[in-house]
Amino acid sequence: MNKNIAISIFVILLIGLFAMKVSNIKYSSNGELLYSKKDCIEDLNTIADEIRNTHPAPFDYINKNDFNYILQNQILQFKEENTLREFHWIARKLIATIGCGHTALTGRIEERQISDSLHFPLDVRFVGDQLFIVQSDMRYPSLPSGTEILSINGQSSKSLLYSMMQRVSSDGLNDSYPRFYINREVDFFIENYFNIPDQYILTLADQSTVRITAATAYQKSEANDKVKTERLSFSIDTDHDLALMTIRSFNYYSANYNEFRDFVDSSMDEIRVRKINHLVIDIRGNGGGDPNCANHLLRHISKTPYQYFHEKNMGYPDLKKTIQPYDNSFNGKTFMIIDGGCGSTSGHLSSLVKYNKTATLVGQTSGATYKCHDSSTDITLPNTQLNLHIARMTFQTAVEGMTMSQGVVPDIRIEKSFEDWSDGQDGVIDSIYQIISQ
Repeated sequence: MNKNIAISIFVILLIGLFAMKVSNIKYSSNGELLYSKKDCIEDLNTIADEIRNTHPAPFDYINKNDFNYILQNQILQFKEENTLREFHWIARKLIATIGCGHTALTGRIEERQISDSLHFPLDVRFVGDQLFIVQSDMRYPSLPSGTEILSINGQSSKSLLYSMMQRVSSDGLNDSYPRFYINREVDFFIENYFNIPDQYILTLADQSTVRITAATAYQKSEANDKVKTERLSFSIDTDHDLALMTIRSFNYYSANYNEFRDFVDSSMDEIRVRKINHLVIDIRGNGGGDPNCANHLLRHISKTPYQYFHEKNMGYPDLKKTIQPYDNSFNGKTFMIIDGGCGSTSGHLSSLVKYNKTATLVGQTSGATYKCHDSSTDITLPNTQLNLHIARMTFQTAVEGMTMSQGVVPDIRIEKSFEDWSDGQDGVIDSIYQIISQ
């Protein structure tokens, strides 16, 4: 009897504690779960501690005093109650200071679940530091494609861009990847920068002002984004004596490696059979993956031996030796297209191609370079339950004379134009065709 009474009391206490916890749960007017200032500070300090103690090189690009100063400054941004979005937005700036593209918070799905009527409704992109409407929307007949937006809610488009860039983790603090990533998620960044307002006041290039109400997001057309294609594709243009190999990911580990290897091998076999003299390898938007995939491709296009990883790297012993090109490696002219979406292994590959003069790099500066940090682990924050994805090891290629704070600079720079966004043009491919025809 006494045992049963004790169990009953224990259960009642548990129910009471649970009820107290549930009663303390609060929601914003938009239905978002709120977190106390104390909980947010604890989670941000957890992030800072993990960066200091787990990351292999937390202070390559920022000194400890500046890191601590930004930490304290970000803590001051918390209100008494904060949504998950607000916490993530504040934490982003601290994490981005260490210059590591593999260290970031992975959000929860509810972070993006805002009302359909509260989105930034225009299809816009940054071209350089300028912000343009790239697709017209019948809801806003006075805002046609090509309209330049000078400011939003009093914030100039340029300062808006640079503030957003401070919240994107990138290798070496280079600005190529943040620019690329923001353009892929521009409505999300604008919404969060202004904390999900119900209206936006736009100042246009002719100095006129337009007030638009937050509404259903514009359905962006992926057809006009050449980077958003299938992961692996291959074609031959016999009229121009050119083969185009598109590789949007090297993420083919373990059992999936054979799929990548077979794709590259069969493509190179067809090039040889059809005696094609120009090869274009398009790795734009390729966020990286297995270095063995990149190395397999490199052996097909190299003409001289090379070393992939630096000797001081951990792991991948075969990639730290002298590597021979395949006996039947490509003998023609190779172009490799890169951009700010080239991260991790794609940055490594670009650095090796540049250093060894394996191909002509065309496009924009890569989003990563010869050195990055990975072998990451996930840490769940105690209160928000967001996951901190944090790197633990350093990987760098066997190159010299490159700047680790800058992506790999192309041999032929061709910036993405407004027409590339609005009309589905591909200025980089067009330029390569012109070079070949000369």
